[in-house]
Amino acid sequence: MSPKLIKENYYKLKLDTGFKADSEKGISWTPDWENPDIRKVNDSVSYFYFKFRGIVQRDGKTVPITEMNAATFLMVKNGKEFYRAFYQSSTVNSKNSVPEYSKLEMQTFTGSLILSNLESKQHYMLEYTNGQLNDSYRKQGNKTTINKLMTIPGSVSSWETQCYTTIAHCTYISDGYSRCGGEIIVLYSASCYAPQGWCGNQFSLTDYMEVDICQDIWFPDPPTESGGGGGTGGTEEEEYGYYDGNDYNDSDDNTDWSGPTQLIPSTFTLDNGQIVNISFGSTKDLVSANQPVATRLVEALKDALNIASSSVTINQLYIKATTNGGHSIKSNHYRGIAVDISKINGSYVLALGPNNQLVVALQNAFENVPNRRENFGPAFERKWGQPWPVGGHDDHIHFSVNGD
Repeated sequence: MSPKLIKENYYKLKLDTGFKADSEKGISWTPDWENPDIRKVNDSVSYFYFKFRGIVQRDGKTVPITEMNAATFLMVKNGKEFYRAFYQSSTVNSKNSVPEYSKLEMQTFTGSLILSNLESKQHYMLEYTNGQLNDSYRKQGNKTTINKLMTIPGSVSSWETQCYTTIAHCTYISDGYSRCGGEIIVLYSASCYAPQGWCGNQFSLTDYMEVDICQDIWFPDPPTESGGGGGTGGTEEEEYGYYDGNDYNDSDDNTDWSGPTQLIPSTFTLDNGQIVNISFGSTKDLVSANQPVATRLVEALKDALNIASSSVTINQLYIKATTNGGHSIKSNHYRGIAVDISKINGSYVLALGPNNQLVVALQNAFENVPNRRENFGPAFERKWGQPWPVGGHDDHIHFSVNGD
C-alpha cells in the first residue's frame, strides 16, 4: 500500500482523534506524510514509519516542538495495522535519578518501543539495544518476552495475570523557550514523574497514555531494527523492502541471449541533453548489480528514459539487480536480459507507490521500446503488453527484453 492510501485510511478511520494532546495549550501532532521510512521484516511483513511532527502556538507564532530522549511515529504494519510507535530511551525510566536529556539517535537507540494499536487499543513493549531488537526476544519464538509496562508510582509492579488500565508515559512541555537552545521542549516520563527545572524551565503535563497492563502478549514479526531513522547493520534490501527472489519462472521461447553484452553505463545522455545517473546496489549475496548484461537491454533502458523525459524529469536510477541476487531458476536475470530498479531520483519505488508520476511514466515508457518483454512494477504488471499478474513488485520495477 502506498503512503497516499495509508494517509487516506488514517483519516477515514479517524485515527487522528486517538491522541490526547492538550488543545488548550495549542499543541498538535501530525504524521510527516512526505518522508516515510520503510522496513521489511520478511516476504510477508513490512512497516511504514511516519515521524510525528509537533507544533505549539506561542506568542502568536507556530513553533516546532523538539522531543528529547524519545521519538513518536505512526507505524503501519502491512499497510493496514496502525500503531503509535513510541521510542523512549532507557535513561528516562527512573524517578530515582536525574536523567540527562538529549535528542534520540535512532541508529543507536537503546530503550523501549511501546506499540499502541490505534484501533484495538492493545499495547505491546519491545526492547532494543544499539538499534537492534534484543536477542532475548528473537530467541523466544512464540513465547512472550514482552515486559510489563511501568506504572505510576505506588502501583503494583509485579506480573499480573489480569489486565488493568493505568496512566503511564506522560508527556511534559516546557512553559517557555529552553535556555539550552531556544526551543520548545517536550520531555517524557514512563513513570509520570514530572521533570524539575530542566534548562531553566518548568514543565506542564500535556499528554499521557492509558495503558492496559497484561502478561504474556506476543507481538508477531516485530521490527527487528529501530525504525524511523535508519537502523544499523543489514543490507539495504532488508532495511527498505527490496528482496531478491520474488520474480517468476519465464519458460517461454526467446529467452536465451547469445548476443553482445556490456556493462550498463554510469550515465546516460538523453536526446534532449539531460544526464541520467545510474547507481548500483547489491543483493543478499553481496554481489553488485554492476554486471554485464545484454546490449539490447542497455539500449532499451536508454530508449525508455528518452520516452519518459517528454513528461517527467528522471535524473537518477538505482539498479538493485541484474544477474546478481537469488532469483527463480528460469529467471531472465540469470540470462542477462532483466533489470530491477528500486529507486527513482533517490526515492524508493515502494515509497513512491503505484500512482506516482515517475513510476507511471517509466513503466509506460518501457511499454514502448523495442523488444520489451516483462514490465512488472507497482503501476501494473504486463508481459508482451498484456496483463500478466505475478505479484511481488510493489518495491521495484522489473523490466526485461526478449532473447535471441
